[in-house]
Amino acid sequence: MKNKNVRGFTLIELLVVIAIIGILAAVILPSLGSSREKGKETAVKAQLANIRSQAELYNQTNGGEYNTSATVVDAGASCTATVTGSMYDSTATNNAATLIAGIITAGGVPTCYSSSSDWAVASTLPTTAGGAWCVDSKGTSRGADASGTAYDSVTGGTTPALTVGTASCN
Repeated sequence: MKNKNVRGFTLIELLVVIAIIGILAAVILPSLGSSREKGKETAVKAQLANIRSQAELYNQTNGGEYNTSATVVDAGASCTATVTGSMYDSTATNNAATLIAGIITAGGVPTCYSSSSDWAVASTLPTTAGGAWCVDSKGTSRGADASGTAYDSVTGGTTPALTVGTASCN
């Protein structure tokens, strides 16, 4: 014998639940996208900070020089088109090439400088707001110049992170 008092959900009840789930998804999904963007930006900044340690290891391994080549890696140079004998050379001991690759993987576009006594690396930040971050051999790690104006580019723009021919963040 069948029990005639058992009922399922009505169509209206199901539609209300689906509408509530849709509203919750519309609220939550955009915030997940901004979290991913902030995560990529943090990854670029972390890789840049790690370059400082790697540069000092390279310096100690190579007689107190950041670049043992006669060729200076100038600001504006791609970090992937490196000079043999520089701290960006992927074949050198204690090089920074893996960290540079990490910046690129996270969506940054790094630019490098190194001479025998100085180095600097700046990268664009992979966010919709843009900007750049810079680290150098003098201990600087920042996203704005000394006056507090945020970098708007790596080597161009109104407030660049690096100036071609210099080995320090602006």
